Amino acid sequence: MAEVARLVAVLRARNTVSGPAGGQVRAAPPRALPDAPPQRPPDAPPDAPPERPPGPDPVVALQDAVGRLARQVDGAAGAAGRYERLVEASPDGLVETTAAGVVLHVNRRAAAMLGAGDQRLVGTPLAELVEAGDRRRFRRFLATRAGGRSGNGGSRASGVDVRLRGCRAEPFDAAMHVAEVEGGAEPTLLWTLRDMSDRHELLEQLTFHATHDHLTMVANRRHFVQVLARRLRLRATPERPIVVLFVDLDRFKGVNDRFGHPAGDELLAAAGERLRSLLRDGDLLGRIGGDEFAVALEDETGGAHGQALAERILVAVSAPFVLAEATVRLSASIGMAVATSGRQRADDVLRDADMAMYAAKEAGGNRWVAFDPDLRASAVARIDAETELRAAFEAGQFVVHYQPVVELAGGRLVGAEALLRWQHPERGLLAAEEFVADLESSGLIVGVGHWVLDQAAAALRRWVDAGAPDDLVVMVNVSPLQFAEGGFASVPAAAARRAGIAPHRLCVEVTERTAVEGGRHGVDTLQEVHRSGVRVALDDFGTGYSSLTYLHDLPVDVVKIDRTFTERLLASREDRLIMLAVVQLARTLGLTTVAEGAAAVEHVGALRAMGCEQAQGTYICPPVEDHAVAALVASGWHFPTPRRVQAAR
Repeated sequence: MAEVARLVAVLRARNTVSGPAGGQVRAAPPRALPDAPPQRPPDAPPDAPPERPPGPDPVVALQDAVGRLARQVDGAAGAAGRYERLVEASPDGLVETTAAGVVLHVNRRAAAMLGAGDQRLVGTPLAELVEAGDRRRFRRFLATRAGGRSGNGGSRASGVDVRLRGCRAEPFDAAMHVAEVEGGAEPTLLWTLRDMSDRHELLEQLTFHATHDHLTMVANRRHFVQVLARRLRLRATPERPIVVLFVDLDRFKGVNDRFGHPAGDELLAAAGERLRSLLRDGDLLGRIGGDEFAVALEDETGGAHGQALAERILVAVSAPFVLAEATVRLSASIGMAVATSGRQRADDVLRDADMAMYAAKEAGGNRWVAFDPDLRASAVARIDAETELRAAFEAGQFVVHYQPVVELAGGRLVGAEALLRWQHPERGLLAAEEFVADLESSGLIVGVGHWVLDQAAAALRRWVDAGAPDDLVVMVNVSPLQFAEGGFASVPAAAARRAGIAPHRLCVEVTERTAVEGGRHGVDTLQEVHRSGVRVALDDFGTGYSSLTYLHDLPVDVVKIDRTFTERLLASREDRLIMLAVVQLARTLGLTTVAEGAAAVEHVGALRAMGCEQAQGTYICPPVEDHAVAALVASGWHFPTPRRVQAAR
């Protein structure tokens, strides 16, 4: 432009001449600018050739400059058009505002996002388009931009995440980035708007799945503990304690074993939904693991609401669950812990509720128990006992003794029951009754039970080598946990094969309660054991459900009458009648009867009189080590009978 002005000034000077009166008049413009004739200097001789001014012809230069200017103007107009097209085609919303945040221009995308045309938005403060909850933060961000204040390490923030409402009914999450635009009369701000609703929704979904159990859709253990810790810290007081209920589903494992894990998953989901339906807004429900749930609630009644909720949970869980495979019934064991101080740790409160739950389960289940400090001592003792038992098993301190079983009619040795013992390094030889409960509660009973099966089968192999008769049988007790374990049906026969004995010489003893509470799964398991060739004995008959129909319905070979009946045989007419009915029904069904607890000669005589076939007890022979049984076998030992006693005389 400066060159054009200079050339225009030169041109103007060239075309201006003096008039007659000394004034200046403007000469007529030349017809053809490129061919202007050369001029002679005023003081030159008449015959001197005219000379041209030095340098390029100003007219030609002017024409070139004007052409270049036109091309620059056209280029600028084209660039402006391209810029405008790019702005309008941007996938992001673009908003130009003043430094104070007043809208000057919006592109089509921004107008669509904000739900209004650009004419309606121009002149509107951008802060008014931000949802009220984020407006204060946005204005603070805008002030830092206008004031040039540093927000982080000397550099101002270039973006802010807010919820924009605009003129739409529903707000949306937006990421806003800003840049300053200079070059005009006043600097302006160019805002880039990006709708983050989909990303925020995805983030919310990921967060939910990270903090919730995928099966029941309730809080997972980690999230439950985190929320509980926050509530304890901020809200727990003696007047408004936080109550934690630890809920365990009784006999849930039987559903998994009988119907499979899909049915178990369906049951857990249904149980979670039932628990959720009992809670108030604000109560927290979590799945702690397996079939265990926990509830945390603020109890303005000092714990009474927590107790009432525990009662409602018991009722809700006891209602039938209708699954795809079958309808099942469960119960629950619930432990309750009350936290009155924010100084209590969430893990400690949950542990206390867990201890109380175990106390409820040990009391038979289908009940709730409040935590008591004595339970903590019991739990510590249980953990210590489990640690000691595990070490004892690994150190080989467990041994198996055997109590002979004799035929009452002739006194012949027909079997032996395997009995677990603990050779304690300080307390001496301990009977199973002194530690089997700890084995059960710790779950160690499963591994120990399999070991006992192997030991008993190997002992029978040694007795056979010592000359045992073909019908000598070894009997092994099976715990409920061992029986309920998936795949148990094949375990006894496998133990017999490893020892090299026929499966029918091994007999597993299962209590009435274990067989019946297993439902269809229990019956199926017994049938599989029976089909494998291993014999089955119904142990402690009379102490469980005491129904004679089970002798017909269950696949058993032997009925073992509980020792309590034998001990009261002489004093109780009712017990004698029960035993007589059992013996007669068993004989009708082709089952063998074995009476436990024969501790006196009178017991043996009464059992013989009512037709009981076999017996065991301290009067006949106390439990002995396996080599002692081998010695009895080798010697041809018989328990004395009246005929043998008379013959000896």
